[in-house]
Amino acid sequence: MLKKLICTTSALALALALTACGSSESTPASSTPASSTPAVSSEAVSSAPASSEAAKGGALDQSAYLEEAMGLAVAAQNFADAFQGIAVPSTTSDEEIAALTEDMLARIKTGREALQPFYDFAQVLPPEGQEAVHAEISEAAAKLADSANKYMDTLEGIMKEEIDPSAYDEAEATYTTESTEAANALVSALSKLDPVQQ
Repeated sequence: MLKKLICTTSALALALALTACGSSESTPASSTPASSTPAVSSEAVSSAPASSEAAKGGALDQSAYLEEAMGLAVAAQNFADAFQGIAVPSTTSDEEIAALTEDMLARIKTGREALQPFYDFAQVLPPEGQEAVHAEISEAAAKLADSANKYMDTLEGIMKEEIDPSAYDEAEATYTTESTEAANALVSALSKLDPVQQ
């Protein structure tokens, strides 16, 4: 049971690490500071096209495309927010552990939903000339979401007592390595985007 508490605390730390990746993603994609990015839900990012062109299935203009790319930073923040404020019980009573487990399982579900825009981004049609960069961004975004989902699979299995808690350390190390590589690739790809001409 103590292993669950350690897993929970580590999950928070890793979620915050992903937020740091999300914050740096916004820098190359737009001249707008990350703090001015509106707080929207992951559902809004994944289901609301940035322009009428996207709604029609056409390629986006550069400004709308950059707005969609900024949605990845919002999704990363939503993912991190899912793990904010985890209340680690002061004792290890069965009731407190059960409440923590229920809370973590709900947070994992929310975290998975928040990652959907990383997969959905591949469906966005980029402006002419941005196809290769779009492919790089889409691949890196999917890899980042895959690494987080694999990590959450392990965390969920531990919380449900389907996976031995000793698997956590390896899952954490793998997630840290894979997510760092994917986040670096994502930042690199985003930095190749053409800025909006004013």
